[in-house]
Amino acid sequence: AAVHYVVNEDAEHLKELLFSIESLWMHFNERFDYPVLIFHDGLSPKTRESIVAKTPGQRIWFFSVGNWVPSEAQHALHSNFGAGYMAQSRFRSGPVFHHEALDGFDYLWSLDSDSHFPAPVDVDPFLQLHSNPELVIG
Repeated sequence: AAVHYVVNEDAEHLKELLFSIESLWMHFNERFDYPVLIFHDGLSPKTRESIVAKTPGQRIWFFSVGNWVPSEAQHALHSNFGAGYMAQSRFRSGPVFHHEALDGFDYLWSLDSDSHFPAPVDVDPFLQLHSNPELVIG
């Protein structure tokens, strides 16, 4: 099992991500130690270093997914949504599950850059899924 994010180099999203990753570590992953996979469209080395430095004990792996921002024509069809949101939604709807980074993982917890944990998580959700097949659909 693993936790994953999809991010870009946007300053506001990175600020949220740093808060989220610290919250994930403090309230969940320091105890359960699942890898954190960050799919991105070109994070700079400096940005990646700052993300890893935020929680030095956490296993964070970065994977480039190329340019997944929709074309102007595609964006015009769905003008109520930002291009970045559309791209993340499209990637998470299927392609993420075929990415080689997920080989060997049975479960994936998808978090947004603005996700956070306000309190400790005392139960391992992945262990719960493994131990109770009625919780799993599919």
